[in-house]
Amino acid sequence: MKFYAVCAAAAATLLAVTGASLAADSCPGQVATVRISKLIGTLDGFNKAVQDHQAWYKSHGDNTYVVVVPPAGPTPDKIISLTIHPDPATQMPKPDGDYKAFVKEYSENSEILLSGTACLTDEEAKAKKQN
Repeated sequence: MKFYAVCAAAAATLLAVTGASLAADSCPGQVATVRISKLIGTLDGFNKAVQDHQAWYKSHGDNTYVVVVPPAGPTPDKIISLTIHPDPATQMPKPDGDYKAFVKEYSENSEILLSGTACLTDEEAKAKKQN
């Protein structure tokens, strides 16, 4: 339950900062890219994109991870995803063929409705990673 409350708070924060970039040094916790997407393909296809996304970061020695709030309630076609960057000062690895493959999986299965950045406390980020 706490997990969903934290995701809702992150989404609310996103709505407040959409369009603004969040500098790593202005966030005392962990920077997260928050996306609200509409499912246009399958949930299995979206989840495969998430797995491949996480595998890509891991294969590049990056501890960034993705957390997804599954569809529920009155909007079963909406998904909230958070890409959490535990060390925001670290540069994102250079996109390669595997990167393009998971981006294609995402685009075949979802349409981004809203995207932005949020600052999560270390406690919030840890709660998300455990769920």
